[in-house]
Amino acid sequence: DYGTTARIVDWDQLPNGLLGVTIQGGQRFDLASTGVRANGLVVGQVALRPAAQPAPVVPQWQSLLDILHSLETHPHVQRMALQLDYGDAWQVACTLIQLLPLEEALKYRLLGIDSIEALMAELDVILNQISGED
Repeated sequence: DYGTTARIVDWDQLPNGLLGVTIQGGQRFDLASTGVRANGLVVGQVALRPAAQPAPVVPQWQSLLDILHSLETHPHVQRMALQLDYGDAWQVACTLIQLLPLEEALKYRLLGIDSIEALMAELDVILNQISGED
C-alpha cells in the first residue's frame, strides 16, 4: 500500500453546518505496516518515496493541460486558488486527479503510478472515455 502526507490548509463551516476541510497533499510514501493503539489511534510505519522531479509537459499532453485550464473556470476550483507550475507534468497530472470526478479507488491507483509517461497516458485514456471519444 502507499499514500501521501497531507496537511490542513484551510477550514470553514459549510452551509449545512458541517466542517469543510481543505488539505494539501505532500510527499508520497510506501506503507510497511499498520497497527491500532489502545486508545484507537491507527498508526503506520512508512518509507517516504523520493520527491518526483519536475517533468516538462510535452506537446502530446497539451490536451490534458487544456482540460485543467477549463476546470479552473469552475467557481469551486477558483475558490481553491490553485498555485501550480503548468509546465510541470507531475503537478498537472496530480491536480487533474484531484479535480476530476473519478472514483476514489481509481484516484488511489493513479497516484501510485511512478512514471509520468504512464500516468499521463492513463489520464488521456480516462478522459477520452469520459468524453465518449473511446
